[in-house]
Amino acid sequence: MSNDMARTLNIIVFKDEGFYIASGVELDIVAQGSTPEEAMNRLELVLNAEMQEAQSVGRDVFDLGPAPDSIQSLFREDDVVSKDERLVA
Repeated sequence: MSNDMARTLNIIVFKDEGFYIASGVELDIVAQGSTPEEAMNRLELVLNAEMQEAQSVGRDVFDLGPAPDSIQSLFREDDVVSKDERLVA
């Protein structure tokens, strides 16, 4: 992907069995933490690592594909801990 293009990545955080899970919606990445903030910070690390890997092999990070339907359906519900939107360059 060229540097002049940016796409939106919607992120949700939800609680599952005592952990907070942060997940991308349009991109199948996930991280967990003991707090919502920790899960989001870890997801950002995963996203950055995936973007670097994609760039190093000449592919688009979005080639990973979207999150599974179960995660996408959570994005449309109101019982998630938080929703966030990030620009991915």
